[in-house]
Amino acid sequence: MNYIKFLVFGTIILLISMYSMSYSIASPDENSQILYAEKLFEDSLYEPAIVEFKRFIFYNHESNLIDYAYYRIGHSFYNQKKYDDARRFFRRVEVEFPESPLKFDTKIMIAKSYFRENKYPSTRNELQQILTMDLNDRQLRLVSRYLQGWCYLYEKSWYSAIVEFRRVNQQEPNTELGKLSKELADLTLSGTQIPKKSPSFAKLISRFIPGSGQIYAGKFFNGLGSMLINGTFFYLLFDSIYDRRYVDAFGIYMVGSRFYYGNVYN
Repeated sequence: MNYIKFLVFGTIILLISMYSMSYSIASPDENSQILYAEKLFEDSLYEPAIVEFKRFIFYNHESNLIDYAYYRIGHSFYNQKKYDDARRFFRRVEVEFPESPLKFDTKIMIAKSYFRENKYPSTRNELQQILTMDLNDRQLRLVSRYLQGWCYLYEKSWYSAIVEFRRVNQQEPNTELGKLSKELADLTLSGTQIPKKSPSFAKLISRFIPGSGQIYAGKFFNGLGSMLINGTFFYLLFDSIYDRRYVDAFGIYMVGSRFYYGNVYN
């Protein structure tokens, strides 16, 4: 009886083993998986989206959508402000898929990631590479110049910013981007034409008439206050010296000199 049980049990094990050998786990359907990952991305569920795009790459490494999956992973990190991780995946598109139609969009995203971190020279470097590429997309060139203009603004290179904005406006004068570029160029130019005051002259006249330098610089009430305070100390100082109260005069001088030199500095 035990022998029969052993024989039946062994037969079952053998059948299960044979079935397992002939059975292969099917990879998820390519279209359904990329659509699911895309849906997560559109719903701003970036961490799950990253997982699903990576899963897609694992199961479909021969797919012609691998560059798109890398791009979306980079975009997911970008939207989470994880810019180093974002650039790592954008670079993979750039290096591993040099013929990808996404290579220019990827370059723009790398530039924008540097811009978000206030790394303006790195941003301009990426944008300049776009402008030197064999690029037929006119709009992408304009966006690159527009972003370069903003980099120059933040770097306070006013005239370089004006040049970039003018170029965008000249090429697309009737578009929203062209009109906005013209406004930015005009505003920047008007800012560079603000009349300037001479710090040396302001410093000089403040030594002789405390507060006059601040009034000259356009700070009327600050200058008037400085005149009153310093005038009071001068009166108390000379009054003490006249009455031969030299200890008082020394104390007034020590305190008043701070206000006097502060006036010159301001």
